[in-house]
Amino acid sequence: MKEILAKIRKDNPGKELFQIIIPGQEDELFVARSCNWTEYKNFIGSVKDEASANELLVQKFLVYPQVDYEKFSLEWSPGLIVTLAQQIQKGLGFVGDGASIRNL
Repeated sequence: MKEILAKIRKDNPGKELFQIIIPGQEDELFVARSCNWTEYKNFIGSVKDEASANELLVQKFLVYPQVDYEKFSLEWSPGLIVTLAQQIQKGLGFVGDGASIRNL
């Protein structure tokens, strides 16, 4: 795993990386990268619907394993794609759960 992480870091200089751990798939390595607001805003402007958003989030920000549309279509379950997308958003600072507001 050290070799894989070294290559990922080399391929993503200056990006914060985070591991996503999926219950029941703890032995599989999923690594995503951070982005700034401008990159996210440009990305999200190309999204047409929620299903596309999940796929595109994973394709854009998951740096390991590298995935392609065929892998999405034939090998990965819908739940895995949605879970990865949710965790990528969490890694990008969208904290929905646990964040709160209060009236002033």
